[in-house]
Amino acid sequence: MTVDRLCSVYIIFLTILCVVFAGDSSNIEYTINDYNYYNLSNGIDHSRKSFKCSYEGERLTLDQTSSGRTDANCYTCICKDKNLLCSRKECPVISSLCPLIEPSETDSCCGECSKCRMKNAKSKQHGAIWASKEDKCTREMCQTGITTLSRMHCISDCDSPVRMPKACCRLCPVQKSRRLHFDPCVRCEVIFGLFEQCFKLACPVLNCPIDQQVQRNGQCCPECSKQRRVYKVENSCEFRGQYYKFGDAFRPDVCSRCECSSLGIVCKRFVCPPNCRNPKYLPQVCCPFCDHRKDREEKLCYVQINGKINMYKESDEWNPEPCSICKCHNGEISCHIKTCPALQCQELTENPKDKCCPVCKIREDSVPIVRKPREPGCRLTKKGMMTSFDGEAFKLDSGSCEFVMTQRCALDGNASPFIITIKTSANGAPKKIGIELTVPNGFRLGKMYLLHGKELKYRNRRIKLPRESDRFNAFIDSNDDLNVKLHGTGVTLKWGPHSDIRIDADKSNAHILCGLCGNFNGHPSDDHWPQFGLGPAASTFEFIESWKTDSECGMEDLYGQSERDVLEMETEEDEELEDHCSKLISPSHRAERRKYSRNCKKIKKMSLLSSCRSTFPYSKFLKDCTVQVCKCEEKNRRRKRQNHRLQEPCYCRPIHNYVGECARRGLLTVGGADLMNLEGKVVLHPKCQDFKLGI
Repeated sequence: MTVDRLCSVYIIFLTILCVVFAGDSSNIEYTINDYNYYNLSNGIDHSRKSFKCSYEGERLTLDQTSSGRTDANCYTCICKDKNLLCSRKECPVISSLCPLIEPSETDSCCGECSKCRMKNAKSKQHGAIWASKEDKCTREMCQTGITTLSRMHCISDCDSPVRMPKACCRLCPVQKSRRLHFDPCVRCEVIFGLFEQCFKLACPVLNCPIDQQVQRNGQCCPECSKQRRVYKVENSCEFRGQYYKFGDAFRPDVCSRCECSSLGIVCKRFVCPPNCRNPKYLPQVCCPFCDHRKDREEKLCYVQINGKINMYKESDEWNPEPCSICKCHNGEISCHIKTCPALQCQELTENPKDKCCPVCKIREDSVPIVRKPREPGCRLTKKGMMTSFDGEAFKLDSGSCEFVMTQRCALDGNASPFIITIKTSANGAPKKIGIELTVPNGFRLGKMYLLHGKELKYRNRRIKLPRESDRFNAFIDSNDDLNVKLHGTGVTLKWGPHSDIRIDADKSNAHILCGLCGNFNGHPSDDHWPQFGLGPAASTFEFIESWKTDSECGMEDLYGQSERDVLEMETEEDEELEDHCSKLISPSHRAERRKYSRNCKKIKKMSLLSSCRSTFPYSKFLKDCTVQVCKCEEKNRRRKRQNHRLQEPCYCRPIHNYVGECARRGLLTVGGADLMNLEGKVVLHPKCQDFKLGI
């Protein structure tokens, strides 16, 4: 590059010492106090001072002529007409659409558009959206260098949606979905070119000040209006001009919780339901409350009874028959059969003609019946009958799904210190209870599970009982029930193999709980309060549906197991088999080890592997192969009992993996007797697939 083509540059610092050598080899020192700007055509700066040098045409780097600059290696200087002319290294042009520029990881002299770093040492570009590897119902987004995790809020707007095991949402046929055009935040992903799953995500967290965030017409989410540059500080993350240390957690808004780590800033953001037509926002609350009362004035219900048309308003109830109760909601009629209470009569009962339920006959000499007071706590029976803290009873019959039983109502924007969920089977019977605890900074710990049969699991591992920690105490009581007491919350959970589920809460939780167990305010009439509702739900169905967690609903296989259930069992099975099969390596298990290793030994004398055995010891392969075959055959033995279709023999995969690693490193001896044909296929074992050499 010639001097004529060099461009102007900005150089910012306080003091630089410039050392040049004169023609008589004596050292001449120049103290430069205003080294701000070089005009490369005439060698002068803003202050009109010129900077002299001695050797014409000599090329110098800035670190040779200055001190104290951290970016001195980014400049090249040349001596021309005894003036020192410097130029900065040319960098790639960064698009004006990039809102945040950070130092490049590959070139310290240049900047690049901020990226999101991944655990596998790779990175995602600004604007990328991808599926989480840990949860099929979570999407991750990269914006301004921040990774935002958002749960998918599914929207199935066709008449007969279908389920697929690997898809989070119910699927609709492509081009038959009635797109929700009124909400630009609804996304649809096409699967196999035949179906699509539609969902809504929360907007990503932006690393720019609030006053620089703009939302353009027709767009779902805001974006940064100005481009800015940030500089990296060791073991820190920059967010809107403030630096956080690794491990620090913070909340940029009531819907988000972020953490600074070596991967940058990772945020989890809550997504609000999309079907709220009359939203009402409250201070320090993430999602709007849905006020259905604005729609109730216009939608009426018309019923023909005995030739006469009756008109009912919103929430009106009537009895077409003694044991039937109907209700008008949103212009539609819903009816159910009245449930009669159990009677404790001293004498026979009678059925009045104008009433549905039987009553006790009262005799003049009868003694008044003293009813036992209702036991406190929220209860769920084996048949799916639920009773709230305040005594409201209903049937949990919304199919197989996971529901929130109780939690603290976080109206102040803070996360609930506990969330207790229930996973039910298709008939509403409880299968397992989940307990999720939250630390003060808002991040949730792993979920514990209570399983029928007095088992407590955490991160797929059984917890030995009794167990006492700083967050909970778990033990078996004299009635053979498993008790879990959550410290600092006033909540205790009890469940035994022959008893109902029971959750007890002390007075400190009054008026602040929500979920299927109600609000614990002493009034059962308002217990059916839906999530994000301004008043009690119009129906029990609406109330139950609002407390679904949107995970695993209806995702059971033929054995009544969900995908997550199967994954947990497989993980537990792998750990059990790993412990068992790893013991085979010891000398005391030689006879059992021989049963699993005999097929692994058949490749020992293959000339194809003669060069590879010196790099990858055969003894290590034999140990690994033996353990893998042991685990695989034990799994197959168990799956035979469940009529699973078995694949090729267990020793094929470790043999293929070993030969494949040798091939990738170019260590196969090709051309000997092992090469069976011109297509480059090798028979490693008669019962295994041929190995393709790729030549």
